[in-house]
Amino acid sequence: MRSGSTSSSTTEPEDYPVTERPARESVRRRLDEIAADPFAKHANVKRYKEGGPNSFRLRHGQWRAIYRIDREAQEMQVQIIDTRGSVYR
Repeated sequence: MRSGSTSSSTTEPEDYPVTERPARESVRRRLDEIAADPFAKHANVKRYKEGGPNSFRLRHGQWRAIYRIDREAQEMQVQIIDTRGSVYR
């Protein structure tokens, strides 16, 4: 399955402190793993009810990623990667 990005956080990764960049990249690596088999059970992944039936939330430390799976297009679309306090606003 392809992984794509439909929108990103309002803050670009370069704006985060240097200490947070590895964590953000770790979330991206996890998303790549999920994209390889999106229908398998993955740790710290739950349905994201506010996003619709094909939306999911990945929890990784203080970081969250919201993504959708488009079954017809065989694509996983990452909607946002941000810190816990910012992603749900």
